[in-house]
Amino acid sequence: MKGILLIALGHPNYGNMAFNLAVSLKNLSPEIPIALVYTESSISKLKHRPLEKYFDKMILAPLCSYTCRGHTEYLKAKTWMYRLSPWDKTLFLDVDMIWLNNKPVSQLFDELEGVPFTFSNRGFLDMENAEENQDYSYWCNVNEVKQFYGIQSGKYYSLQSELVYFEKSEENKAYFDRAIEIYDEPGVKAFNFANGIPDELAFSIACILENRYPHAAPFVPIYWEWAEKDYRRPFTVKDFYGYSAGGATFKTIVKDHYDTLARWHFQKAGLQYPYLLTTKRSYLPERINS
Repeated sequence: MKGILLIALGHPNYGNMAFNLAVSLKNLSPEIPIALVYTESSISKLKHRPLEKYFDKMILAPLCSYTCRGHTEYLKAKTWMYRLSPWDKTLFLDVDMIWLNNKPVSQLFDELEGVPFTFSNRGFLDMENAEENQDYSYWCNVNEVKQFYGIQSGKYYSLQSELVYFEKSEENKAYFDRAIEIYDEPGVKAFNFANGIPDELAFSIACILENRYPHAAPFVPIYWEWAEKDYRRPFTVKDFYGYSAGGATFKTIVKDHYDTLARWHFQKAGLQYPYLLTTKRSYLPERINS
């Protein structure tokens, strides 16, 4: 069975964004089930919402999925997505996005039919050139990765884990198990991100070690303003499925776009008072510097 996986942990605003996203997804593809992995704190502001209508499964996140080195690291839970997903074919989405109103998520599932595994990404570095391009990744020195893991060849992908697709298989299980191991003990100096390390660092290294790569490069189904730099594009071009509000801060026009889409989807669904976008730095101390 195919379905969508969302993870919302910690602050209630993540639960609010997850609900917004679920409404936008169900408006266009009501037949695609959605599972929400949550903590009690993240859904504390959703008691008045019809959760059973928009989340087909509610999964309480196990403590071990978001603790590491003796403290809470919510980003780690993304490396657990394979273990947490109840679906045979899973589309994982970050909750700080909203679906555009021109293409249903069912169309994306059709596009990925026959693809066993993929990540959204913006290309890759051939590891044979790691020494000359050690700053390729924002998260680490890729030459350190090459040296520590004894890598002679392979591709270090610039992954965006805001969208991941995978089928249940032994190969994919091995990949995600490896990503969990790397997250817990990366072996290289990693960028400090939100009181932890970036999940994308673990995923990129696991791609090389498990010889498991995205199906296409680049693969950019979600619009993200930090990368695209064309703020009008998602409303004039039909290239994208979703609109990301990822990042600790955002420009006013991003909030305007997100809030407009949220209001449109809630009106279509007969709901009131969508969550309106708030900069993460205003409510997450760990995002002040990252």
